[in-house]
Amino acid sequence: MLAELSNVSKSYLQDKVPGKKGEVIPVVRVLDNISLSIVETDTMAIVGPSGSGKSTLLNLIGCLDRPDAGQVIINGSDTSDLSDNALSALRNRFIGFVFQMHHLLPQLSIIDNVLLPVLPGTDPAAARDARDHAMALFEKAGIAGHYRKHPYRLSVGECQRAAVVRALINRPRLVLADEPTGSLDAANAAVLGDMLLRLTDEESAALIVVTHSSELASRMDKIYRLGAGKLTPVKA
Repeated sequence: MLAELSNVSKSYLQDKVPGKKGEVIPVVRVLDNISLSIVETDTMAIVGPSGSGKSTLLNLIGCLDRPDAGQVIINGSDTSDLSDNALSALRNRFIGFVFQMHHLLPQLSIIDNVLLPVLPGTDPAAARDARDHAMALFEKAGIAGHYRKHPYRLSVGECQRAAVVRALINRPRLVLADEPTGSLDAANAAVLGDMLLRLTDEESAALIVVTHSSELASRMDKIYRLGAGKLTPVKA
């Protein structure tokens, strides 16, 4: 089991209406007692309306946030027992992230952006291995000729492919993608979706995608719908 959520809940305070002194700020439960298991071979889509908590759920799986109640177990570790530093180490070692926007640093070349996650504590041999791995992934992603360029010299689609390479550079066992095709046109979205599935399979990583794209969701082995705080299987 790569990851397991057990009876997880998460709530947020709504904004208080200005000028109404003493008003109680309402609490909105975004995730309500959700359980989910993720295994090594999973490709999974999480769908649902905007504001339903899809990104919140992905953030909990990715240890970017903590639940109000319930357990999040990653690679056998109960994350509630881990310090923030230990969580950061777990994320860096075990999980790769792809977001709607590529978030590449404009002052760095594409290769340097991709290698950022492997810099802390990397010995020379490991650094060489990481660079070789990056170059192999660039080739598979179809952007090998651009690795020395800065992001502003690439198209949005090419930058997003570089972001996928960055997510895979540490050979994670789990890749979490939050609307990875949301900023792309239909043609580039299709290319990126195909690449995500192909590369995560070749890298032996499970893939969880939050998406509004029915085409991308349909390509996953499992589909869950999130709404009213509940997670319901659509295709399992």
